[in-house]
Amino acid sequence: MSPSSSHALPPELHVLLRRGQHESLPHLRPQKPYSPDLRPAISSLDAPIPVRGILHLLNDDIDAAHTLVQDDDSNRDSNLLHSILHRREGDFWNSKWWLNQFSHPFLGQLYAEKKLDGKVGAKQFVDMVERVTSKGATTACAAQRDVKEAKEWQWKEHKALAEYLFSEYRVATT
Repeated sequence: MSPSSSHALPPELHVLLRRGQHESLPHLRPQKPYSPDLRPAISSLDAPIPVRGILHLLNDDIDAAHTLVQDDDSNRDSNLLHSILHRREGDFWNSKWWLNQFSHPFLGQLYAEKKLDGKVGAKQFVDMVERVTSKGATTACAAQRDVKEAKEWQWKEHKALAEYLFSEYRVATT
């Protein structure tokens, strides 16, 4: 895609951008795609790999997203998605390893509200997800609160990253 070209997000995919508003938040470690029927629509889009990757990620289609972005390792947007995918797979050390391999302005924007360096904040979030998805939770109430907080932050991360990538790659959502 040339820098001056643009794409429109097909209407059937808009549901992915609204998941956190109307339904329960996406799982930290999904076991299956949110809507398997959306995979062909995402895969057939004439859009750059990171755009298709974030859409698969929003659809909890971890395998499709991973297959797509892992071979695009010269693209920092794909590398960021790759690190997030490893976190969502539960491959926490690998998620942090990928975060050490690149710099990305999005991370600085995302973690600025927490007054954290982007990489530091992203790694702390990986650690939080590892803690709340492990078996050794302290109390049921604390675990439930922490999972809710992690899901909310993950949704914020995914939604903001989608908006960032749509802007970067000129994808219209209206």
